[in-house]
Amino acid sequence: MNYASAFFRNRYNNMSVKTIQKVLTENNFKSLICDKVLSSYVEQNATMKTKRKPVRLPTNCDNIPLLQELAYITHRDEIVEHLRQKQARDKEERRKTIADNNMQTCSCCCDDEVMPKDIFRCPNGCGFCRECIIRSCEVTFGEGKTDFLCLAACPTEFSVQTLQSVLPPKMFSKWAQKKAVAEIKAAGIEELESCPFCDFAYIPNESDKIFRCLNPDCMKESCRKCKEPNHLPLKCEEVEKDENVKARTYIENKMTEALLRKCWHCGINFIKDEGCNKMTCPCGASMCYLCREPVTDYSHFKWMSNDKYELCPLFSEDKKTNSRILKRLQ
Repeated sequence: MNYASAFFRNRYNNMSVKTIQKVLTENNFKSLICDKVLSSYVEQNATMKTKRKPVRLPTNCDNIPLLQELAYITHRDEIVEHLRQKQARDKEERRKTIADNNMQTCSCCCDDEVMPKDIFRCPNGCGFCRECIIRSCEVTFGEGKTDFLCLAACPTEFSVQTLQSVLPPKMFSKWAQKKAVAEIKAAGIEELESCPFCDFAYIPNESDKIFRCLNPDCMKESCRKCKEPNHLPLKCEEVEKDENVKARTYIENKMTEALLRKCWHCGINFIKDEGCNKMTCPCGASMCYLCREPVTDYSHFKWMSNDKYELCPLFSEDKKTNSRILKRLQ
């Protein structure tokens, strides 16, 4: 709040501090909205004739989103002009590429009017447009996998450089973190421990009783012995729990166990809420979600038009299936 106040006092140094503070307070210090309101005041000539001396900005502000917004406000005209010029250059480049008959074709969606700079290739040279790669990676990542394979028949993976160029920064960051954790776990290091609340893993000091997760989205502390939230200085058996909490937890655990599936190969737990009933674990093993048996292909399942009633259906209404499972526990 202090940093935002100082920033807007300097930016609108010919407007009364009382007016600036009033706008900031009424708009909950949302900088973009405040700047728009204050700009409208300037257009209405609601300013003073004299200008104030600039105030020093606080040096202890670590609110990154706020600093980004204020930086945008400061350079907004430059950014808008840069984007306008870029749009004009892209339009001219596209016109020239079409005239030279150099447009590329995506091997996935078959769009034959893709700019060459928007075609990305796997190590074997298969080319795809940005949108197709992003959609494929979103589906793959949503299934818990970290290997983003070529969209064609070749079994190669897209390079890290390609993924960094194509994927949105936030998605790429999450993928890179999960990929690193998967590779560490695959190494089979005995001392490696995982956070009970997320996938983050590292090797803690042997003397540490607390596991401190360094995942920015988690940052929880847990007991290394009982895997519960940090309860020091109490011992695990000394932690008192309300009887109602115990009863509710018991019921919730039983309901969760009924819905969970355990991979027959690596033992990891997972749950399905949409998609077909052929479940593929990150380790590569596949199983049927309904009967929990290992499968290798789709011959285990029947399609809607299939009259082989002894087979498990490939698709089912997950909400109804889960409801029937939970009703058996009541």
